[in-house]
Amino acid sequence: MRNEALKEIYRSSRNPVYFIDNFCKIRHPTRGLIPFKLYDYQKEALENFLAYDRNIINKARQLGFSTLLAAFIVWLILFHKDKEVLVMATKADVAKNLIKKVKLMLKHVPDWMYLADITTNQAHSIGLSNGSSVKSIARGDDAGRSEALALLVVDEAAHIRDMGELWKGLASTVSTGGKVIALSTPKGVGNWFYQYCKEAKSGENGWHYQEVFWWSNPDYAEGLEDDPSIPGGKTSPWFKITTAGWTKQQIAQELLTSFTETGDTFLDPATIAHYEEISSEPLIKKGPDNGLWIWKEGERNKSYLIATDSSSGTSDDYSTAIVLDPRELDVCAEYKGKLPPDEFGAWLVNDLAPMYNNPLIVPENNNIGMVTAYTIRNMGYDHLAYIDEKTGRLVDKWTAQYLKLQPGFRTDSKTRPIILQKAEELLRKFLVNSHSKRMVNEFLSFVWKNGKPQARKGANDDLVMALAVALWIRESYFAYESNATQDALAMYGAVAISKKEQDKRFPGTNNRVENEKRKISQMVKNQSTLRVGSRVINIDWIHKM
Repeated sequence: MRNEALKEIYRSSRNPVYFIDNFCKIRHPTRGLIPFKLYDYQKEALENFLAYDRNIINKARQLGFSTLLAAFIVWLILFHKDKEVLVMATKADVAKNLIKKVKLMLKHVPDWMYLADITTNQAHSIGLSNGSSVKSIARGDDAGRSEALALLVVDEAAHIRDMGELWKGLASTVSTGGKVIALSTPKGVGNWFYQYCKEAKSGENGWHYQEVFWWSNPDYAEGLEDDPSIPGGKTSPWFKITTAGWTKQQIAQELLTSFTETGDTFLDPATIAHYEEISSEPLIKKGPDNGLWIWKEGERNKSYLIATDSSSGTSDDYSTAIVLDPRELDVCAEYKGKLPPDEFGAWLVNDLAPMYNNPLIVPENNNIGMVTAYTIRNMGYDHLAYIDEKTGRLVDKWTAQYLKLQPGFRTDSKTRPIILQKAEELLRKFLVNSHSKRMVNEFLSFVWKNGKPQARKGANDDLVMALAVALWIRESYFAYESNATQDALAMYGAVAISKKEQDKRFPGTNNRVENEKRKISQMVKNQSTLRVGSRVINIDWIHKM
């Protein structure tokens, strides 16, 4: 018997699949205490735990992975000396539950298999006399930062708040050779778990990726059929009973491994997935710190629009610019960098604008953005946007000076939701042609928080806001169903309006308005200039529209 026991101990210590299949027991909700018989996908996971130091598992719920991890931990601490294991979960109860499973399995391992005694037995930790131990904790800012671990388990990683920040500290705990197992059901596309799964799947980050569907469990897959009308495209008697009354999002959250069906991002995941799919490297990278990415260079006789968002150049925010072809809705170029607001304004005028026929520049003029807007104005740039907020009209700089208007577009609590709503609509309908990976990264971290769309903690939304301003200006002030003359009239506040509207806004001046329209129209056709009193306005740039 002694020789047989030693053989079993040896075989078990060498192979966790053998140990768990033969000596671990679990508690079944209806059948009581039963042997833990592994499914194929669980055996594959165990083999991956041994073969790779970094494992990430995108899984459906109810597949027994918590129980599997408990069994793997029992194997690790029972047969190996001085192995410290840390399990981090979303809540204290979840973390405590895994320790309960470890205790249950240890209790029912045969006595002759014990190579060490239990020395610590607490609600959240177990220690053995061989120096090995396991501790479970809920998510915390200092979670595990002082530990030196043989194994780190992150359970439901997609649901742990600020996991990206936590990982910065946790990574050091396994830097000397420890293993990491991160697993979760998906929760949208704007979090650490999504990013690491994506990179692991494409072989970019050194993690091993495993995806496990609900039908991987043979009990759930009995009578499996294809059904394209439901999320996941498959059904079974178990699936029908389990998901009765569930919404599509609940099904995706609990039973599918699809990131694009779940989450809290401002843009729906399908929209983000589209722009991620069409993203590409820019044609040219240039400018300060190579922050200017160009997909389409400026074409002669074509009009463009530049919208900007400024930062101090020293904070976590960035100064950004979007170059938009308003007729085709092409994002031709974008800048993202750390230029101070005054240098940013000068660079826009001297470097970026000439590349795109000196187009209309619309700086966001909140706080530090006003420095950029004033810099552009003080440099005498002719095509700086001024908006009369009372009438909602774009006006020329002389009218702006008379009305004492500030240059640029103000983003505040009133205008922000409006411009974002318009941007969401155009993006959702795939009307905007954006190929920027930097933009996609901001889409992923631009989420609903307390009922408002904003960047996640530690992320930025500078490109998103510059794009939103550009699209709003395009939709509000550029009428591409009209001809060049009508566009010019629109830009100069003399849009062709109905007789009733004209009488209301310009009482007693109908003849003068019509005469001015005819004069401007003729001058545009002649590629001429517009004389207003003693001033001469060059309107060639509008004629290019």
